[in-house]
Amino acid sequence: MKKKRCIVKHMCLLAVCLLTAALARATKNPVPVYLVAGQSNTDGRVPNSELPAYIQQAPYEHCYWSYGSGAHGGNGQFELFRPRIINKNMPGRWAYDAVTYYWLEKSLHRDFYVIKESLGGTAIDLRAPSTQKMYWSANSAFLDSTKAADKGGKSLLKAFTENIGACIDQQLSKCKEGYEIKAFIWHQGESDRKTAESYYDNMKAVIDYVRAYVVKKTGKKRYATLPVILGGISHRGRGYSQGVEQAQIKLTQTVKNVYFVPVPDATLRSDNIHFDATGAELLGKKIYNQLVDLGLAGKNARRAPLYLQTRFKGKTLTLDGVDATLYLAETPDCQGRTVVLCPGGGYNHLAGAKEGADWVPFFHGLGISVAVVRYRLPEGDRNRTLGDVRKVFEQIHRHADEWGINPNGIGIMGFSAGGHLAAAYSNAQCDSLRPAFSILLYPVIKLDTKPHQGMAKKFLGDSLTQQSAAQWSADRMVSQETPPAFIAAADDDPTIDVLNGVAYYEALHRAHVPSVLHIYRDGGHGWGYKTSFPYHDQLLSELERWLWSVSVPAPHAVRVACVDNSITYGARLKYRNTESWPAQLQRIVGDGYNVRNYGVSGSTMSSGNCYMDKPQYDYAKRFMPQVVVIKLGTNDAQHRYWKGVSEYKTYYQRMVDELRALPSHPRIVLCYPSTSYRKEKIDQEILEGQIMPAIQALAKKNHLDLIDLHTPTKGHPELFPDQLHPNAEGSRILAETVADYLVP
Repeated sequence: MKKKRCIVKHMCLLAVCLLTAALARATKNPVPVYLVAGQSNTDGRVPNSELPAYIQQAPYEHCYWSYGSGAHGGNGQFELFRPRIINKNMPGRWAYDAVTYYWLEKSLHRDFYVIKESLGGTAIDLRAPSTQKMYWSANSAFLDSTKAADKGGKSLLKAFTENIGACIDQQLSKCKEGYEIKAFIWHQGESDRKTAESYYDNMKAVIDYVRAYVVKKTGKKRYATLPVILGGISHRGRGYSQGVEQAQIKLTQTVKNVYFVPVPDATLRSDNIHFDATGAELLGKKIYNQLVDLGLAGKNARRAPLYLQTRFKGKTLTLDGVDATLYLAETPDCQGRTVVLCPGGGYNHLAGAKEGADWVPFFHGLGISVAVVRYRLPEGDRNRTLGDVRKVFEQIHRHADEWGINPNGIGIMGFSAGGHLAAAYSNAQCDSLRPAFSILLYPVIKLDTKPHQGMAKKFLGDSLTQQSAAQWSADRMVSQETPPAFIAAADDDPTIDVLNGVAYYEALHRAHVPSVLHIYRDGGHGWGYKTSFPYHDQLLSELERWLWSVSVPAPHAVRVACVDNSITYGARLKYRNTESWPAQLQRIVGDGYNVRNYGVSGSTMSSGNCYMDKPQYDYAKRFMPQVVVIKLGTNDAQHRYWKGVSEYKTYYQRMVDELRALPSHPRIVLCYPSTSYRKEKIDQEILEGQIMPAIQALAKKNHLDLIDLHTPTKGHPELFPDQLHPNAEGSRILAETVADYLVP
């Protein structure tokens, strides 16, 4: 009995200890730390006399920084932040980060630390001119050959990271509640504009170096994905490079936890390269808002007011033959995008400015032009309403070069009934006038439900039947050709059931179209751009982030159609939209190409399950490709489908002839199928002994290029988890092999 009491006593003590430790962990509130680096616009060139009035009236109390600049080291020491730079000729200067710190003080309500390294006129690329020949390069040979800039060497990256280490050793490690590095903020690129083609690799190397250093120094693996925020460069100045900006956008798409904050219209000083007070404040607020959105600015952080205080100039055009106004952005974003706005109104009237012109400043702030369509109400004739939208797309396409617009980057936005119009148009168009993306706020989607019978009648008129209402319910129209969508609605909408947006998202998800759905707790219906909508700022932030995640092809991008079975489709891949070989091919060749995946699982080149009988084949032809990559043959090597070489070649020749007859006169590229290791299903003798020689003969007969996708995957069964479909690495090998043929 005494022994049992002793055990119970020890167990109780253990439980108390564990509970105490858990409570200690729960109450631990580590000190926030932010890393900041870049060149002159990070260093600061705005006189302190031009600090925003709200900052001058409330000096910094909680921001402590360790500031290094070239030969001047931070030395692991912190001091209370005050805007200044290491330049005897202009010491009283501030940069965008001074605004970021002000808002962080308001949101954190506690001390926080900044480790900063900045020097004007500095580059990453070793081929570019750089102040005092100091560089940010993470090139291993360069780093091995020099010391930190503040120790007599030329490496700014070493100076920055070594100061991070010194700050950790001398102060941060001694904080009672510990510390947490929240983010790495970067603004640089002006000096690399002449070597922009290498900026992606160079910047990725910098990110990898900083992350690896912090992981090694702290022993915390989570910093391997430390959030990185890249500040954009104003399109107004001589420091802007489209190549650099495209590289920054690509980094957000390919590297985890990297975010881009664009400021295309930010104003500059008279030198036409450095932010003025307004431009610096804009970027500072936007970076702070990005921190808020990522949960890195405190639990109760609220976004800084932004768009209402920004004014943009642009050219206004009235389009011909349709009631629409085009508001051209003064400084277009690097992708040259435009959004066509369709207001709501239940198809019996058109809503006001909140679903139209009020959105112009927001989009112009992103460098995106806006066309507001005052479409004719259908009154039973859907074609005139859809026709008005098509006329707007036609005119923008026709004048794209003249107006500085990318015809491949025209999206559509609709509200309520206008959301139905936008979604229906997105799916009804099967040619080049199909939108590149859709933005749908509280949209009507389902015409085949009771609440929308009146709207269905206005849209369809005498042709209204249960079947036609279902046919024009946008969720029933979705295919893999449907453009990606941003959908938002309020859960308490009394007019349009929020399940409309959910239904459209579900349809997009089933079709593997990458889209997002935001459902806000309250807000009702018809909020549009109203600032009274409780989630107004959050909506704008989420929409902005999504827009920059949607990449569009360059204006004159080469259209590439990939025709095949499940291997091209991306079957068995967790993220087929990013891991299939056509998706990876798109990343490799860049936005100078527009690569589309028209893969169909189970399809063959002969009768039985012929690819030419699938709707994807029609989609591919309507795309008017300039290059067609054909990789059909794996499924033909199944005994149930194989009907001999003669039939296979006959069907293949028919496809070649049909594609050659397209007005786009595409270059046709034939491919050997990739290796199959599922020998009980795919007959290797048929595949290698009959199908591949047949493809070779067809290529020779028709004078077509031939790509061998069989050999690169042979002898690598580890690339095929189910012995038939390649994994992401196997798909990468296929993509690289095709890319070598496509890119001169």
